[in-house]
Amino acid sequence: ITDYKAPTAEEASDAKKAAKRPPIVNYPGEGFREMTKAEWAKLPADYKGVRGAAETETHGAYRFRRCMTHGCTLVNVYI
Repeated sequence: ITDYKAPTAEEASDAKKAAKRPPIVNYPGEGFREMTKAEWAKLPADYKGVRGAAETETHGAYRFRRCMTHGCTLVNVYI
């Protein structure tokens, strides 16, 4: 690389903001699986995950927890 230019402070700040992930929300709902934080931690990594929701006119971007049930379906989790 012969023509490298370091990013400006403004470009670095913009990149840092763009790379920041949205918050994980935690709320109860119909059909949600309720569990403790310890139960969540015990779940195997293949059986749990965090999924994102895009920003809309009514809410900002956010992420939420999901886990696999005994029937191999995914449900939202409330801790």
